Amino acid sequence: MLKYILEARSLVKRVKGKSILDGIHLQIEEGDAVGFYAPDQESQNTLIDVLSTSEIQSAGDLYINGLNTRFDLKRVKRILSSVIYAFDNELSVNQNLLLHAKFFEMDPLTREKKIIDTMRFLDIEELLPLNPKNLNSFDLFRLSLARALITSPKILFICEPWFDLQREQKAFILEILEEIKESTTLIFAAKSLEWLHRLANKVGVINQGKIKDFGPPQILLKTQVGLEVIEFVYREDEIDYFIGRLHKDYDYHMIEDRLFLFLKPGQDSKKILEMINSDEVIIRKPDLSDLLIRHVAKPDLKETPYV
Repeated sequence: MLKYILEARSLVKRVKGKSILDGIHLQIEEGDAVGFYAPDQESQNTLIDVLSTSEIQSAGDLYINGLNTRFDLKRVKRILSSVIYAFDNELSVNQNLLLHAKFFEMDPLTREKKIIDTMRFLDIEELLPLNPKNLNSFDLFRLSLARALITSPKILFICEPWFDLQREQKAFILEILEEIKESTTLIFAAKSLEWLHRLANKVGVINQGKIKDFGPPQILLKTQVGLEVIEFVYREDEIDYFIGRLHKDYDYHMIEDRLFLFLKPGQDSKKILEMINSDEVIIRKPDLSDLLIRHVAKPDLKETPYV
């Protein structure tokens, strides 16, 4: 039995001489739901594109289901799917899906049943006779997901939608993905913490082309962040004071006028509170936002209710 359904060894991706990915090492087990976050969308999306074989790496090796993508790319592509929004607007939705199924050499009876079942699962069966160019963003996303699912992939790659969706539409997508991940390895790029909280049993933080942290969220919080977080607002004239008192013994991060202090085992919050003169002090348990803060100067977490 294979230990890893996906393994990356020293992956590099260069674009116009610039290294977007720089020595990616990664091991993902079958059944994992892995969410990646990066401060810049380029490295995040490039990682998903390379892992899903939509783009070929510049160096390094990628193994999927035990197959090296350099030598068995065609076989690899048979067992994975990506959610992609491009369709042939000269064809109907049903014709697009049939064309995709034929490419994967599904027999006629199987592909027709799979298309109907999948469209019903996503509550979009009524879209089959329509033209993709006339669909709204939510329906286009569900159609793209349906196309990715009709081949029953062992691995599903997806990026959190960048377009605006209503709250109930976002909830529907998350509920569907929670069901999908029960039977399919899920690898996704997140732009909000909600996707990481709801879907991921492992989280990866990408920065400067490298995976800085990777593993189960609760273990990462304990080992990389700490037991408690002290968060407070400081004045500009206090910066040197706090840096002088904290930099030797404490792990901290400053974003605008707010300081985040991550307490490790054995560090006393009372001692810290004695040196803080602020009306806005919060002491709390760490969450995934803190993991991202450690690597990102100013993380884009506006959409999440967890910050």
